[in-house]
Amino acid sequence: MTYDPTTPVDLVFGKIDDLLMYGDFASCLFTATQAITKGHHILNNCENVYNDYLPLWNRIPETQKTWNRFKTHFCQAYTELEATTGQRNNQDGLRDVNFQSQIQQSHLQLQLPSPTANVILRHNMSDSNLAVFIHAAAGCPTKATFIAAIQNGNFTTWPGLNTSLIAKHLLPSIATGKGHMKQEQQRLQSTRLESPITPDLPSSEDSIVQE
Repeated sequence: MTYDPTTPVDLVFGKIDDLLMYGDFASCLFTATQAITKGHHILNNCENVYNDYLPLWNRIPETQKTWNRFKTHFCQAYTELEATTGQRNNQDGLRDVNFQSQIQQSHLQLQLPSPTANVILRHNMSDSNLAVFIHAAAGCPTKATFIAAIQNGNFTTWPGLNTSLIAKHLLPSIATGKGHMKQEQQRLQSTRLESPITPDLPSSEDSIVQE
């Protein structure tokens, strides 16, 4: 018996169930152990599809290996393979995976709200204060970087923000300067020996004057 792994594995189990039934009718018993051996041999020779599931079955204790459990084990394996690798497309020989249904299912399970933020800006806020506020909210980038990001279509939902506002009214920021310093502090690992500091001793003339 050969098995096309693109078809449901139930077809194999149905054929073997027929052998069990015909054996009863003909008084020629086809045991459950023989059914498991037959099914294992068929699945082991179908393009290595069930290579990850056959070792799992082999690790089950012999006393717990029944024909019904064998069918349940590999029916579940077929379902998992179908969900991850898809069904074989007879036209191109590839497998088609329905990602859309998986995405919809994951969205139904999560049902996470989309992140939103609400900001209230005063109408009487000056342009300079607005520029400083928005600049800080954006992480204090350099003026050139901020203007380029606005020109590229970013920050379109930020009220009152445009390139003119930043170019004209954004003052130099201490946070921006400290965050973009490229020069390291000098004399961190200096090999120069520090000259000892000697206190100034009073001269003879100073002592005479004091006397």
